[in-house]
Amino acid sequence: MDAPAQYRADIDGLRAIAVVLVLGFHAFPGRVPGGFVGVDVFFVISGYLITGLILRELQQDRFSVARFYARRIRRIFPALAVLLVACLAAAAPLLGPSAYAQLGLHAAAGAAFVANLVLWAQSGYFAAGSDSLPLLHLWSLGVEEQFYLAWPLTLAVLFRRTRRLWVPLALIAAASLALNLYQVRASPDTAFYSPLTRFWELMTGALLAVGAERRLAPALRAAMSLGGVALVLVAALAFDGSQEFPGWRAVVPVSGTALSIAAGPEAWLNRRLLSLRAPVFVGLISYPLYLWHWPALSLLPLLDVAWTQRQELLLKLAALALASLLAWLTYRFVERPVRFEKKGSTAALCAAMAVPLVAGLLVAGAGYRARQPVTPRQRELAAWMEDVQRRRPDLYRDRRCALAEDQDETQLASECFPPAGTPTGSATLLWGDSHAVQLAPGLRARGDAAALAQITATSCPPIVGYAARGRPHCGSLNRFVLDWVKSHRPRTVLLAASWPSYDGYRAVAGTIATLAALGTPRVVVVGPFPSFRERVFDLLLRDGGDSRLPERLKTPRLERLRAVDRELRALAASAGAEYASPLDLLCDERGCLVAPGGETAGILVFDQSHLTPAGSSYVAERLLEPHLR
Repeated sequence: MDAPAQYRADIDGLRAIAVVLVLGFHAFPGRVPGGFVGVDVFFVISGYLITGLILRELQQDRFSVARFYARRIRRIFPALAVLLVACLAAAAPLLGPSAYAQLGLHAAAGAAFVANLVLWAQSGYFAAGSDSLPLLHLWSLGVEEQFYLAWPLTLAVLFRRTRRLWVPLALIAAASLALNLYQVRASPDTAFYSPLTRFWELMTGALLAVGAERRLAPALRAAMSLGGVALVLVAALAFDGSQEFPGWRAVVPVSGTALSIAAGPEAWLNRRLLSLRAPVFVGLISYPLYLWHWPALSLLPLLDVAWTQRQELLLKLAALALASLLAWLTYRFVERPVRFEKKGSTAALCAAMAVPLVAGLLVAGAGYRARQPVTPRQRELAAWMEDVQRRRPDLYRDRRCALAEDQDETQLASECFPPAGTPTGSATLLWGDSHAVQLAPGLRARGDAAALAQITATSCPPIVGYAARGRPHCGSLNRFVLDWVKSHRPRTVLLAASWPSYDGYRAVAGTIATLAALGTPRVVVVGPFPSFRERVFDLLLRDGGDSRLPERLKTPRLERLRAVDRELRALAASAGAEYASPLDLLCDERGCLVAPGGETAGILVFDQSHLTPAGSSYVAERLLEPHLR
């Protein structure tokens, strides 16, 4: 049970691969669709190094829990505290009240290392809109530090009680893995964010540390290192955010990392490639680089600029370059002096971390109230916004016709369908995700509301064969829809979804073809709706004066939405379906219509893209009416 050597340059090279994969996924998800597995690589490395450090001290009878946590504080606190303070300061002029309050909550959670628990309670990592959360990536620090709350003492107790240390470690890892495999189906967000379903990844590294430095033939070492890195890269390129994860898929990058580490520093790839100066340097700054890259990328959309695809590419590259510069500066002038030169006491570092913790809580609470509106028009708008927010669950996730993630087709209420005796062939079916749900109030306000069938569910597009993590019942729900169409033969089927949120939205062509094969007389594809960088209410709250609200707001996302709109229009035409474009109705060169007449009562959109009841009626009367006659 020899502990591993203190430093291995190839592990810093492995860190470089991990952080580059994460950066690639966040900046270019189409190119590196599974780059999020870089976090799993980090977990294994962390478990290996930290367990090895604790084992060395236990073997030398000099282990101290206080010294262990002091080292962790020196390692983690300095760069994180700088990042959190910088994010709170930089985002203050860019975010509206509610978005800034949410950032404050996430900053406080990051400072307390419970970001994974807060995000777990709010939304999924792969959920639509998660790319606008500047501190989303801090979930992994929460998992890691929660592991280290219990692991040092647990390891110390096991070390003194058994000579076969790998046995209890393997049992702990197996239990965590089993829970992960269960929860990835039962509750995907739990599987992703819960520390208990992630501990097996750190425990894999711990098992490597317990059985470190085995004598292996050079050829075997070379094969292990090559195979290990290959497994990590295959996972990064073959997986994507629509698949169940972690689940069994996480075993691939975890096993690859374990093979690479177990191969040892003498393995050919580890020695010749991973130990080179460039990857080692990237590995050394990987922690601050991981911290800085996501805020730099996620704050880009907050700039009120519309850019082309090429300009967006250049901006992302510039953001990554800025993050790399900030990472090096943080490593050179913050992390190294504190960690290696022992500048600053542990108490001082804890006090430094208390700054973003307290500031975040103030922003989330009192800070939010301090930014509340002062003009009569703004007070009126804020009051109406709160009223719509209170009613939002009934509008968009009523759990009757608008199903939540944990519901299936058996829980659709009877009022979701036309009453018995409705003539066959006279019904209109509304099918899709929350962007279909938002059309229901306007459609029900029409004279033939009784003939409306609504089968909608959050994050479940009307795409035959669609499957995604976090939406385990979407496939069966869509199959149910087709069975209902086959037996009831509605006159019109409206397909609506937040199309840009789904990489495979072009597969709606298969849905159109299937409906045509079932004899559906009319299929109408409703295109993408305008989408804004923040909630429209927050944007109006900031800009609204005493006289009237701006009728239109510009959005830098419009060009991308237009591209999706053109593609869907052509796809619908080639498949024989009709097409209704909300962008054509609502948007022009002046911006997208949000408040006709500048009056609060007529506001069309309340969050980034969802319609108010007034907006639903506006779209139904002016856009959908010609397709429903």
